[in-house]
This record gives sequence, C-alpha cells and structure tokens, in this order.
Amino acid sequence: MSRIKVDAIETTSGRQVYPVQAYLKWETSGGALQNLVGGNVTSGTDLGVGHIRANFVSPLIISGYTVSGTCANATGTTNAVVVTTDTLLTSSATVWTTSAGSRAVGWDAPRSSIQITL
Repeated sequence: MSRIKVDAIETTSGRQVYPVQAYLKWETSGGALQNLVGGNVTSGTDLGVGHIRANFVSPLIISGYTVSGTCANATGTTNAVVVTTDTLLTSSATVWTTSAGSRAVGWDAPRSSIQITL
C-alpha cells in the first residue's frame, strides 16, 4: 500500500487545509451498534440509548476538537443530528444523538455518523 506523508496540506493559493482527524459510521439495531466503519477509531461503545463513545487509534493532540454528525431513520431520511458532546478526551469522544423532532437527548437512530476535526 502507498502512503503519503506530509507536514501540512495546502490549496494551490497557499491556504492550509485541515483534514478530519477521525470518523465513525454505525447502525443501531435492537439497542446494539452494528456495521461500524471508521478512520482512526478502534471501536464504538454503546453507552445507552443514543449515547455513543468513539475510541481513537491514535490520540488527538488536544481535547478541544469539534464533533459534527448526522443521523437517519430507517427510510434514509435525515431527521436527527448529533447535537451534544458529552466528554471530549484525546483518546475518545462521547456524544448523544437526538431526534430533530424532539429536544430530548438520546435516540438510537438506525444510521449515524460523526466526524472529528481540530
């Protein structure tokens, strides 16, 4: 496999580009995480209804990163977002998924994903 190693990524005009540090995509069925796919993530841990922890392969350099994400129902309609971060560590990120139709935190969306950026 080929690898590209660089100290920085820039556009042709010289602006620095900041890539995603980690990502995790999962499905929830019967209260269990399934079909986990990720980058820089060793595992996902189901901590309860709508409460997920992504454990990183390589620790992040700071714990002050940003988590964004989306969730979809069984028909594929995006109707929820990851709105709340619980604990952000250099070794893991813990998040809550929430239905867009409800302000209550904690919803096991059938399909979800998060992206971590510095």
